[in-house]
Amino acid sequence: MATAITYRAMKDDDADEVNALCIGIFDEFIAASCNAEGRMDFVDDTSPAKLRERTISNYIILALDNDTIVGVADMRRDGYLRLLFVERRYQNGGIGRTLLNRCIEKSIADGRRLSKIEVKSAIDAVSYYEKLGFKKDDDIQEHKGIRYIPMSLEL
Repeated sequence: MATAITYRAMKDDDADEVNALCIGIFDEFIAASCNAEGRMDFVDDTSPAKLRERTISNYIILALDNDTIVGVADMRRDGYLRLLFVERRYQNGGIGRTLLNRCIEKSIADGRRLSKIEVKSAIDAVSYYEKLGFKKDDDIQEHKGIRYIPMSLEL
């Protein structure tokens, strides 16, 4: 029998597991399109300490299967989507869309009036973001060794 996925805000105690999830997904899906500097920057940016710091200023929502974290969204309060990662075996089940929607709902509940969500999409994730309604804002760009395509979702 399949279990229901639950969603909640990240707690400080989750940081190590979220970090491991992010690095695993990055290595599987994104690392091939960046250089060593890019991977080092990503590893640093998703360190447990930095994730804990961002729980104060960002909306970090987790997807859990029982007690195992299988997805994460990290969105700044200004609507910049820093992370939207779902473990491979849980993909194509609506978890990413739900994580994004939970971040948007949290923003609205906090009284924010965002006009759009912005993301620096991994090259191979562009079609996924397009399915969510995002549009390309520019061509491929690179920052600190990570190649991406800027995209936005009008709200």
